[in-house]
Amino acid sequence: MKNNIILITGNSHRHKALSVLINMSRGINLLLSIFESNPDLKKHVEQNTINNAIKDHISTRDLIELDYFGWSNHFNSNKFPNLNKPKGWASSEDCIELIKTLNPDLIVVYGSSILKGEIIEIYRNKIINLHLGLSPYYRGSGTNFFPFVNKELEFLGASYLLLDEGIDTGKILHQIRPNIIVDDYYHISYQFLLQAFLEFIKIIENFNHLNKNIEQPIISDNQDLKYYKRIDFNDESVRLLKENIKNGIVQDYIENKDLRDSKVVISQQNI
Repeated sequence: MKNNIILITGNSHRHKALSVLINMSRGINLLLSIFESNPDLKKHVEQNTINNAIKDHISTRDLIELDYFGWSNHFNSNKFPNLNKPKGWASSEDCIELIKTLNPDLIVVYGSSILKGEIIEIYRNKIINLHLGLSPYYRGSGTNFFPFVNKELEFLGASYLLLDEGIDTGKILHQIRPNIIVDDYYHISYQFLLQAFLEFIKIIENFNHLNKNIEQPIISDNQDLKYYKRIDFNDESVRLLKENIKNGIVQDYIENKDLRDSKVVISQQNI
């Protein structure tokens, strides 16, 4: 039986590509995609750059994203039920009433505003969030960016969580790491994003059969858990990322991958 779902996401190429991929799944009935706009990153870049490093970084990222997911523009959005809404609309009373009317089996979240209030309580344990980062080690913003800054590529990954009131704190259903086949940050990011999307679809399709109580990562007392905010994304962090890439951190990680990954426990199950 197909799971009837509502997707709550952003409005960039990658977000629309996820909607198209879900629509193409034979095991999912996508009732509605809600695309939220998010002007905050653009404002942050414009207001917090001195030498244009973060501005150039985002411009390059956007071009790579277009290469990977620009095909989503070729699909007639009128054939896929969708709404374009401002940031935060997904937590509004209007959205909650619409969701109640559609009565989905699951709500699927990726890259939207932080869901708050009644929607979490009403649909508790029925909201799956794709967090691009390995919780609880890296939470918040840029969680697959800062491992490059910190020379900690063993913390690259994606976490599929049951959404709760916290930020990236929900119960983990499954986690994956990237299959790295290039040494360029931007291409690693978008190749892995496609990998994460395909795994997400499998999780949605098989949600009813998943173990909802798999063992969570056991964190040692000396483990440094990191939480990043958008303000941490600045010219200096971009400089460090580029310097680390130039100095071969990707190749070093690949050569020692098994050992380094073994020191960072993640939660996985057969999907």
